Amino acid sequence: MPKGGVDTVNLDGEGFETLVTDGQVIQCGDPLLLVDLETIKDKVPSIITPVVFTSLVGQEVTLNKSGFQRAGSTNFISINK
Repeated sequence: MPKGGVDTVNLDGEGFETLVTDGQVIQCGDPLLLVDLETIKDKVPSIITPVVFTSLVGQEVTLNKSGFQRAGSTNFISINK
């Protein structure tokens, strides 16, 4: 059972590669971040990955799927105006 907390900030970026820049316009399907789970899994209490949305004023987020999702899964979240 995973422990609580997401302590990846203590890794100072190790195991993570940002694929976009601040203010960059992105489209559905654009990769945003690469995470090397093998590099970080023994250095953090959990590899659970939260997803945070910002700037969604007037929009609604719908979770279409929950739980474990295989790599390449699509349509697990919808954002509606």
